[in-house]
Amino acid sequence: MECNNGNCGDLVAVSGNSPVDVWEEQDWDHHQQHVSHLYAVKSIYPAPIPIKLPEAVPDNIKEAVSMAAALMWASNEAAGNQLRQVVELFLTEMGIPVKSAKGNFLPPHSRIEEFKKGDPENGEALLAVKWLGNSSSHPGGLTRDDLLNGFDIIEFVLENKYGVAKAQLKAIIAAINAAKGPAKAAP
Repeated sequence: MECNNGNCGDLVAVSGNSPVDVWEEQDWDHHQQHVSHLYAVKSIYPAPIPIKLPEAVPDNIKEAVSMAAALMWASNEAAGNQLRQVVELFLTEMGIPVKSAKGNFLPPHSRIEEFKKGDPENGEALLAVKWLGNSSSHPGGLTRDDLLNGFDIIEFVLENKYGVAKAQLKAIIAAINAAKGPAKAAP
């Protein structure tokens, strides 16, 4: 397949299946029978990432998000577990230790609680993704909507930490408020 976005045009390979026993529509008035084919995508390579990643996001986190995007076609649960790994990589990037002073590994929940002390809003968001990741460890534990919520939450956190849109908008807001109207030199 080829992306129809004019700025993209990337080619991707798509695989999946089409069940034989699909729905049929019968038109008795015209003596016709129509069979509709349903295609179930099982993989896309390279997989589209369902969120926008700020450029400044570290490569290891980008790769983990990309892997979650690839896994979502095969298994919501596998993708959810991968998003939980994104949380752990993010915490490490933020300087939250992986091990305690005694050398024991710290569970993700403890690391998130430590992170929340300095950043409650993003900490709560990371906790939500961790819970989704926990549910991913059980068969049928995550729906596609749950998984997409997890991606959206990750996007929220990454934009807050690595994005520039929020800072740019704050500067524009401050300039407009200072001018009490349109700002002549708004960024």
